[in-house]
Amino acid sequence: MKRNKPESLKTLIQQYIKFSGIDGALVAGRIYSSWDSVVGAKVVVATRSKHFSKGVLYCTISSSVVRTFLAYDIENIRNQINNQMGSEVVKRIILK
Repeated sequence: MKRNKPESLKTLIQQYIKFSGIDGALVAGRIYSSWDSVVGAKVVVATRSKHFSKGVLYCTISSSVVRTFLAYDIENIRNQINNQMGSEVVKRIILK
């Protein structure tokens, strides 16, 4: 067995995550956590489900009043989530 140059554990974990295909799920999980911290506890209670696909975050909100309130500030929320992520991952947010 030929030895290659040593690699850091961080590099090996990143390679494993990419190889196994779970990197998308990890990004989605971070986006959901960012949503929770950006919108606050009262909106989190009204958020029934979240789904992230192809740059779009879909959020089902149980209250029409909360959904309308969020619609006025949706671009600011999107920008804050992207700031927490470190890049523009969320291109659009759709409230249902």
